[in-house]
Amino acid sequence: MATDSKNFRKQKIVTGASITLTALIVIAIITGVVLGRRAIDERAVRVADALPPIVQIEWPRLGDGSPTNARTWLPEAFQDELLRLAYTALGTPDRKVAVHIGSDELAAVGEALGTSGWFDTKPSVVREPGRAIRVAGRWRVPVAVIRNGGKDYLIASDGRPMPPVYPAGQSNLPVVLGVQAAPPLTETGAVDCLKVWPGMDLQAGLELLALSLNQPWRDQVAGVDVASYRKDKRTAIVTRRDTRVIWGGRPTQPLLGEASTIKKLAQIEFLNRNFKSIDAGKPEVEIYWESRPMVINAAASAQQESPDQ
Repeated sequence: MATDSKNFRKQKIVTGASITLTALIVIAIITGVVLGRRAIDERAVRVADALPPIVQIEWPRLGDGSPTNARTWLPEAFQDELLRLAYTALGTPDRKVAVHIGSDELAAVGEALGTSGWFDTKPSVVREPGRAIRVAGRWRVPVAVIRNGGKDYLIASDGRPMPPVYPAGQSNLPVVLGVQAAPPLTETGAVDCLKVWPGMDLQAGLELLALSLNQPWRDQVAGVDVASYRKDKRTAIVTRRDTRVIWGGRPTQPLLGEASTIKKLAQIEFLNRNFKSIDAGKPEVEIYWESRPMVINAAASAQQESPDQ
């Protein structure tokens, strides 16, 4: 009986030792796998860091095309400029030098592109397997240029300027004329693309421009003129013949005694229908009065009809 008890204790000790040994072996294997994987990953990073990085920016797309098969509205010259900013932030402006890519470098790329004036907010910058660095974000969309000091400054719908500056009349974009304020500037004197261009006249002009470009006669619109906004809060549509359709107060804030926006649009439609142009063939036409009738040259050949018909 005593012998059986001793044998049982020996078996229990052996079994316990076996379990402990097995556990140690498993832990050693897991540790080896983890350390081995870490070593492999570190070697892969070192190999990738030994080669120049490849920056891949998801460019803004025309229409609703898929990311893999879509054209972009951003010209190649501006694409190259943004890539130059990204590579410079990484420390390899010539795109040929291998550099370490860590969180600080990725953050630097995001900061450089986020302050470029092309993105609404700071884009995401992610390192992918190998040498690729992918950049994605929400792009600003240019809507017009502001003519100021003999130059045309690209402007987004929210009133913030964008990097390109064109010689006057060379952008082929709708133009906002008569803005009083100069563009916002940084401490170095460059255009500050992070600040809204100051002035309620610009906001009124952008509002009228957006409304005009959404009408059937939008092809006749060259821009808007807000030169008299500071004096009497009135705006005007500029046609491609360099004539003026005096609109009046901004669309969402008609002035006292003015026709509503709906009635103003009806007046313009009346002119376009009868005279085949929104300016009735005249250098200037006023369409904003509520009670005063439009004065239109009766020598025009089109037969007039009431705008209410």
